[in-house]
Amino acid sequence: MSEINKIIITGDFSRISNKKMEQKKNIEWLFNILKTPLEFSTDTEIKIFPSSLEEKIVDIILSEIGIMGIESWVSRYNLDITSNYVLNILNEVFSQSLVICLEIPYWLEKALEKIDCIVLEVIFHPVRFMPDLLLGFASKNKKIDNILKEFSVPIFNMYSEACLIKSYNQRLENSGYFKESENFLLITGQMDVDRSIICNYHLKTIYDYENELIEYAKTYNDVIYKPHPYMLKDSVKMENIKNQVMFLKSIFKNVRVTNIDFYWLISQNEIKKTLSLSSSTGIEARFFGISSDFLYKYQWSVDTQVTEDKFFYPINQSFLYPDFWGRILSPFMDTSINRFDKNYQKNRIRKTIIQSWGFSLTDFGAEERLFNIDKKNKKNSDQQAINLVRKLDIVSKEFSKLDIEFNKNANDKSTMTIFLTSILNNLEKENKLFLLQKLLNLTSMREAEDIIHQFTDQEVVKLLESIGKFACLNRLDINIVIAKLGRKI
Repeated sequence: MSEINKIIITGDFSRISNKKMEQKKNIEWLFNILKTPLEFSTDTEIKIFPSSLEEKIVDIILSEIGIMGIESWVSRYNLDITSNYVLNILNEVFSQSLVICLEIPYWLEKALEKIDCIVLEVIFHPVRFMPDLLLGFASKNKKIDNILKEFSVPIFNMYSEACLIKSYNQRLENSGYFKESENFLLITGQMDVDRSIICNYHLKTIYDYENELIEYAKTYNDVIYKPHPYMLKDSVKMENIKNQVMFLKSIFKNVRVTNIDFYWLISQNEIKKTLSLSSSTGIEARFFGISSDFLYKYQWSVDTQVTEDKFFYPINQSFLYPDFWGRILSPFMDTSINRFDKNYQKNRIRKTIIQSWGFSLTDFGAEERLFNIDKKNKKNSDQQAINLVRKLDIVSKEFSKLDIEFNKNANDKSTMTIFLTSILNNLEKENKLFLLQKLLNLTSMREAEDIIHQFTDQEVVKLLESIGKFACLNRLDINIVIAKLGRKI
């Protein structure tokens, strides 16, 4: 009967940063919460990979496929492993096993298929406002897929919970927050490095979608931008957020930055749509009656989307009990499927990862004392958001001054030359960004040619290269910019 002689719990061990395995703690977390219920359901060996003794095997595998850090992790994420040497190593580790993998990278999934492993992938399900975090389980194995359906949280439960949260949030006092408009677009930010934004060999960014954003600006004058809370933790990431906001300000009429509760925002009638690259917030918003768009795509099939080759079923704590695993393993081995009394509790999984993901300000899906676990992080994030807003306000005032100067001198070429030259010599990043925005948004190409003609070719290149070093613009091709200005250099 047995097709499986061991169970291996693992994750994306190829995500390396500063020579450290970023996902090691998450792999150990998954092993720790699943080991006991698995042991009570089967006598089959249960292992974690990599163990401390197997880290050298990981080094060999990653060396062979060329993953040395985050950049190479991104560029090789979708790699098709053809090396027999690597496949043989993987076969020695994983053959005849059920592989339970947290957020499996594409290259590993395809390699395990080649050596006929059965894979059960686990993700944090995108619907995170439930009384506890749901885990999403998916397998291309049809037997497992059919069993997962039995344990799936009904979609009604998600809509019902969203209605309760929305009802509460609409009663909270926050008068005047939407005084400018009743037609807001909510843009939610993401981590700068995440597997959900990997496309071919690079990471998608908001700058890749300028044309699409311009189209949205025809419908929405007013934008609320909510950065990913983890992006508010250090100065480098804060600079990235500032650059993103300045980019949005160059497209939309009004842009506001906020760190207010996401579920409060999507409970308000003034929010008409959410927009993101590929954030799970777009999935959640739909349960609150808010339409959502993805500039890139949400890559995993869940209850709100059409299924592809595997479907992630939302499971609520059933995986903490032996009868769940007894059913999952029953097609492949003898198991114990005794019924256990379920002790479902709020925030049981949230506590184990020490995160307040999915918390609203309501008591639905939240409890006060868990807020205190990362109260310090929340306080720091709020302060970072306040600092960001103040910094953006200062920059906006500087832009206004420059705008007046620019328009005042626009018809006087000699004065304009002096004005542009002074900015060229000014190393303030915001001023250079302003200049490039002005040059690329002039009313006619003739006007751009007239102004830029005052500079030598070398000065144009120097100007654009110096602007191009500004983080907000690092994806702009200097040659395209020059072409827009009507110069062939």
